[in-house]
Amino acid sequence: MSRFRSLAITILSLASATLLASVTPASAQAQTGRIAGIVTDSARAALAGTQVTVVGTRFSGVTDPSGRFSISGIPAGTYEVRVQRLGQRAQVVSGVVVTAGQSTDLNVSLATVPLSLGGVVVSA
Repeated sequence: MSRFRSLAITILSLASATLLASVTPASAQAQTGRIAGIVTDSARAALAGTQVTVVGTRFSGVTDPSGRFSISGIPAGTYEVRVQRLGQRAQVVSGVVVTAGQSTDLNVSLATVPLSLGGVVVSA
């Protein structure tokens, strides 16, 4: 079920990004850039279903099965980008510069953290 949910989120994110790019006027696209890259774990394995968020904006994306992401339509400027996934230590990358009409590469490696689940009480 979790795998299906991750796939559905990835497909919806890609579809919405494609739709946004197709309806954005050319003048607005010329003043925006994109952030793209790959998210891996400490063993350099791709991390699918990782959330990548431009902090303080509405821009975000989810990595595909190969760990790749792309977030388009971001106004030129300097941002913090938060990368997070269940079972991994979240990371915030500061000073990510987006230049109009260009793509900024952002490759991130997340460390694994142990998950601790709360206890379950069963009574009859």
